[in-house]
Amino acid sequence: MRHTTLAPATADVVPRSRLDDLLRRVLEDGAVCSTVVMAAPPGFGKTTLARAWAGHALDDGWEVAWVDLTEAVAHPRLFWAEILRALSVAAGRGSGELRDALAPLAPPDRAGDLDFVLELLDALAGSRVLLVLDDVHLVHDPGVLGDLDLLVRRLPSSCRTALLSRSVPPLRVCLDLRLSGRMLDLRATDLAFTVEETDEVSAALSPAERRQVWTATEGWPALARLMAAAVEAGSAPAAVWDGESVLFDALFVETLRRQSAEAVDVLMAAALDDVVPLDLVVEVSGRADAGAVLEGVAQATSLVRAERADRPADGLGYRLHASLRAYLRGEQLRRDLPAARRRHRAAARWYLQRGDDVAAVVHARDCGDGAVLDDVLAVVGTGLVADGHGARLLDVLQHTGGGPRGPWTRLVRAYALLDTGRQAEAAVQLVEPGPGDLPTVAPASAGALRTALGLYVARLDARAAVGSDRPAAAAVPAPVADDLPVDVEMVARTVRGAALVRLGLLDEADVELEHALRLALGRGRDAVLVELHSFRGAAAAARTDVRRCREHVAAGFAVAERRGWGDSARCTMLHLLAGWTARATLEDVRARHHVLRAAALVGERDDLTTRTGVEALGWATAHGTDDGAGDEADRLHRLWQPVLGRYVAPDVVAAVAMADAYLSHATQRPERLREVAAVLGRRVALPGEPAVVEALRLIARGQRRAGLSDLRDVATGEVPCTVPLTRLEAQLLVARVHAEDGDRYLAVTALREALTHVDALGALRPVVEVGGEPVVEVLREQRGGWGRHEDLVGEVLDRACGPVGPSVPLTDRESDVLRELPTMRTVEEIAESLVVSVNTVKTHLRSVYRKLGVASRRDAIAEARRAGLL
Repeated sequence: MRHTTLAPATADVVPRSRLDDLLRRVLEDGAVCSTVVMAAPPGFGKTTLARAWAGHALDDGWEVAWVDLTEAVAHPRLFWAEILRALSVAAGRGSGELRDALAPLAPPDRAGDLDFVLELLDALAGSRVLLVLDDVHLVHDPGVLGDLDLLVRRLPSSCRTALLSRSVPPLRVCLDLRLSGRMLDLRATDLAFTVEETDEVSAALSPAERRQVWTATEGWPALARLMAAAVEAGSAPAAVWDGESVLFDALFVETLRRQSAEAVDVLMAAALDDVVPLDLVVEVSGRADAGAVLEGVAQATSLVRAERADRPADGLGYRLHASLRAYLRGEQLRRDLPAARRRHRAAARWYLQRGDDVAAVVHARDCGDGAVLDDVLAVVGTGLVADGHGARLLDVLQHTGGGPRGPWTRLVRAYALLDTGRQAEAAVQLVEPGPGDLPTVAPASAGALRTALGLYVARLDARAAVGSDRPAAAAVPAPVADDLPVDVEMVARTVRGAALVRLGLLDEADVELEHALRLALGRGRDAVLVELHSFRGAAAAARTDVRRCREHVAAGFAVAERRGWGDSARCTMLHLLAGWTARATLEDVRARHHVLRAAALVGERDDLTTRTGVEALGWATAHGTDDGAGDEADRLHRLWQPVLGRYVAPDVVAAVAMADAYLSHATQRPERLREVAAVLGRRVALPGEPAVVEALRLIARGQRRAGLSDLRDVATGEVPCTVPLTRLEAQLLVARVHAEDGDRYLAVTALREALTHVDALGALRPVVEVGGEPVVEVLREQRGGWGRHEDLVGEVLDRACGPVGPSVPLTDRESDVLRELPTMRTVEEIAESLVVSVNTVKTHLRSVYRKLGVASRRDAIAEARRAGLL
């Protein structure tokens, strides 16, 4: 990492006042544009132009932070540390206010830490900061890109940012800012020299030669300079620009001519990768002295330099100048195509032996032999997707040409498409006819993987059998063979276990998922680990085992956050389950947070059960099953419409149906109860849930004794339920009926039995929501007489009723600011909402932090909730 020195422009820099004027206007107070994007290939003077602009900004009193991005810096563990370091350097040159604001911040070691980004934005608010990020095209990690998008999108109005890249940064905010006119977008056509500027760098040439330079380079600044210098030195440039080959010849032929044939062969091998390990160069070139050859070239020219290979295990590597590398690759294809392909084949074999699976696939693709690619993917393809590299693999495989794909290539591509939420395309890959459908490599493994992926597609499709609400493929999936390669067996067991969970066959699912988990842990396959923890959590939720579900969710989030996936679509089900457990334990704020995250992430990669669960939990966190609003009752009832005729897991069917039944009962709509009972009768196998709904209908009609009898049958377990929670709810309804009838003895007796199940399941909410005020009143009246359940009763009452009052004295304005913190608005946005200045918000925020004894927004929110302030 280096921070570019903002030196004044040298005399040989061509003035480009047309661009300087545009950039200076961005720095003006009240400027519409706050972001500058310079996107063009190398050699267009992006860095030179931005450095001059940054120098003017310094002269005008701006605090300038400049970051040169590299592959290493773009890593999720280093990105924020380097941004913060650059800002700290800039703050050291300016006022102490920004330095003091930045001092408490500690950079996270992962991407996706929303709290840190908000803290950083808060620190920048009110300061005139210009943040320049050079080589943004080196940022590939989705988490880092997401963080960068958020930073640019919500940058305080007092700040400016510039993104320098060889391609348009893949940030949604760039499109939004461009459409709204709030971004200065400089592309290659803007940055290219005009005819007049090209004439200036080629002033020593004749008018005809200057025109020739302009025609050959089209104003590409670096190439125009090099071409002008070559012509001035007596070289005759080619008359027609053929891509970049003419300039490359002008640049590199003389350099290569001075090298021996053996040295050129070594350079050809070194052009295989951006940074190529020396051992690979030796392997491909067959030259044991390849290192000495490259060192000689490096000493003779600046076009080769030694540096560490991308993977520490690969040791020393060499990087060729990008233009030289591109030229050599083109020369290999022109001179000896078979030799070029042999080099790629050897590189694929070398990387495969070293465990760099992605590089092995890339070179297997580039060797031009589909059979080699198929063989490599048979070995590593399944594992790459299982470890979360599906998107990268798809990017590699889309450049395999138009020829027929081998069976393993199509299978791995199908798996990667499923992993990235492209179900329809995956289904085509699995059924598309073509030559070579029968693999010659590991046919049994290919068959098992194809079966598993077909089951995966069927679960996402969620079609019901004709005339039934059961899935179209309702048969129990066939067992997985135990003699398969580890990655294939792991995926097959994961997919089968997930299908069993959705079918409600939980015991068998547990066995399958536990086996798959051991395999995934042994292989370190993080994407599958997240999926396994999600479905193990779903199985626990189907049993209403709140504590076990929470354990699986925590384990899943630990893996996801380590990989920067915490806010990715991989975690939709984890957020859904985290919201469900929080709601079950009456932690409503936490429940709302997770259900909002799930709603934002849910998509085509999620099955209908998950999508239904997200919508239902979203309704539940905003309302309750005793909420009497008729329009909300209608909304909950309408949740059924999209899923009729499609398959949803029985536990989710039962949960949504029972919520609908309780709300229909509360809003005095007995006709709805009959509809719910009919749906349950078709879609769940056990009679407990329909029996409870029928009991509610009888009670609504005044037949309380008959309804109470039906409830007792469920409460005692005589009538089994699909979801254990339903039995608990029946027990609480029995207690509620007795309490409403004034029979305290029977109400307390029923409650004691119910509390035993509350304790076992870890679900507190039914006591408050299904039992309602009559049950809560009995709990309160008998306080001190609940024996071993006394602590549990206290917890229920505390969470149901909330704390008596806040214990931290805050002013009204401090309370207003505190209530804004969970909204994740920046300080500037809070100031706008409260119609006060940014400095006023910062003053109140410091006071809130001091009174709560915390130092960050995240801790302030947590402490305020504990104190009853939120």
